[in-house]
Amino acid sequence: MIATGKPVVLMMFGGRPRVIDEVEAGCAAILQAWYPGEEGGNAVADILLGNVNPSGKLCVSYPKTESEELYCYNNGVSQEKIAYPFDFGLSYTSFEYSGMNVPATAQTTDDFIEISCRVKNTGMRKGVEIVQLYLSPESSQSLKPIQLKGFARVNLKPGESKRVSFKVSPQQMAYYVNGKWTIDDGAYKFKIGASSSDIRLESSCQLIGKKLQMEHRNVLFAVQDIQP
Repeated sequence: MIATGKPVVLMMFGGRPRVIDEVEAGCAAILQAWYPGEEGGNAVADILLGNVNPSGKLCVSYPKTESEELYCYNNGVSQEKIAYPFDFGLSYTSFEYSGMNVPATAQTTDDFIEISCRVKNTGMRKGVEIVQLYLSPESSQSLKPIQLKGFARVNLKPGESKRVSFKVSPQQMAYYVNGKWTIDDGAYKFKIGASSSDIRLESSCQLIGKKLQMEHRNVLFAVQDIQP
């Protein structure tokens, strides 16, 4: 079909990523529908016809080869091995990120650390952007190199912008060792982007205060807020 020169849209149904490196370049578009259920046909048709602007993001990384190596975004996998990274997904419009606010310092005992940025729809179609917040330790070796800590679905008309805020608990910086959850002081970098490898904004925060240890964590994900 690709050899005919006609535009080919690759539709994929199933519950796992597949290696499509050999056909990817010849496809005009690729749509991963997973297991969409009885209304899946209507949903797919609406996306292909442009009635709905897609906003889905991948919950897994797509490998480039059939290697048996385990890939997980939070281990900082080389992008040379990944076809499509964790949280990747295209839209019929485009989005611009700006104005990231991160406090220079915070206490290990704080209830939360507020992170915010502005997102604008710079295209011609209304759409939904999934704004993703990641954390990378700069001084601790006990945490993963990058880890998703929050996300927000932002509905935007063409030319419209909104401010997205995340309230991050220091508990989200904890790691498990010797039967305890531990929060270390030190430098942490917050990253905001459209996927785990498409980071648009980043800024550092110095966590200060004594090391804390807890039996349990009460906060696992950041609370998000969206304002005009």
